[in-house]
Amino acid sequence: MKLRLVTVIFALVVPLAACSPRKNTESAVSTPLPQTQLSSDSQTSTWYNYVSFDGSYSVNFPAKPEESSQSANLAAGDVEYKLVSYDDKKQQRNYTATVAGIPLPPGANTNKLDPDKILDASRDGFAKSSLSTVTSETKINLNGYPGREVIFRGQNNLAIKGRFFINANTPKIYQVIVGDNSGNVDFPEAQTFLDSFAIKN
Repeated sequence: MKLRLVTVIFALVVPLAACSPRKNTESAVSTPLPQTQLSSDSQTSTWYNYVSFDGSYSVNFPAKPEESSQSANLAAGDVEYKLVSYDDKKQQRNYTATVAGIPLPPGANTNKLDPDKILDASRDGFAKSSLSTVTSETKINLNGYPGREVIFRGQNNLAIKGRFFINANTPKIYQVIVGDNSGNVDFPEAQTFLDSFAIKN
């Protein structure tokens, strides 16, 4: 099981990215995420600390992940990014993370980026590309970076939990995603993986 489902997201982001003034997304309904340390429990103490190729994020995987170079040819220009993924074949789970620049039309002003619209488009694009439906969604923020935590349900009992974050200054979009073929995304390793994600710049 590979959740290689990022490209459609960027196609949806392009027409929305520069259409509205930036909003303050850190409201009372936004849940701040604590920065947690990797558990010392024997189950997680040997996890692999991955730092992205551009140094913009880090995350702990259950084992050393695979990197694959991806690209999307969009009207606003080509987007290149690395998809980082680990398949736990025994447990039928997948752990994925990625970062990419948000494609903007020529001359677009990053001050007019609307994080909520970009996150909406990311959620909807992921659901479309993974043939899944959204079952729950929470506004979150990670050290001031607005985001969403979304649970999706797919075909053949596939359950997916994803966290999507926006750095409007760069601008970049981050995704950290867990998929499980048993229909459960509340297992401890999923929480450890998601909580270990940190944006560096």
